[in-house]
Amino acid sequence: MLEFELEVEEGQLIDFDLLLRHHTLYPFDHLDVNITFYTPSGSTMSRDYHFMLKDKSGKWLADGAGDYWDINLNIRKEMKINKTGICKIVIENKMTKIKTPGVIEVGILAKESL
Repeated sequence: MLEFELEVEEGQLIDFDLLLRHHTLYPFDHLDVNITFYTPSGSTMSRDYHFMLKDKSGKWLADGAGDYWDINLNIRKEMKINKTGICKIVIENKMTKIKTPGVIEVGILAKESL
C-alpha cells in the first residue's frame, strides 16, 4: 500500500494521474489497483482500476528508454475540492501477487484542470 498527501484548496478542480515506471521484464500486460481518495471535507471515494500497459499486439503503451518504461494513467478528471486541507490518496495493489516484479516507481500527478 502506498499513501500520498496533497494540500488542496476549496474550489479547485484537479486532474489526477497515476505515474508508473516499470521494467521490460514486468510479466503482465496490465496493472490492477484500488485507489481511494480521502478528502478534507470527510468524503471517501474508492475505485478499482484495470490499466492496460500493452496494446493488442503486445507492444508497451509507455514511453521507453532502454528497459525502463514510463506511463501516465488517468485516475480522475476535474475532481472538485469542497474544503481546504489535506487530500490523502491510497493505492493498493490488486494483482494476484503481493509483490509485483518489475514495478520500479509509482507516483501521483495532481494538476489543476484546464
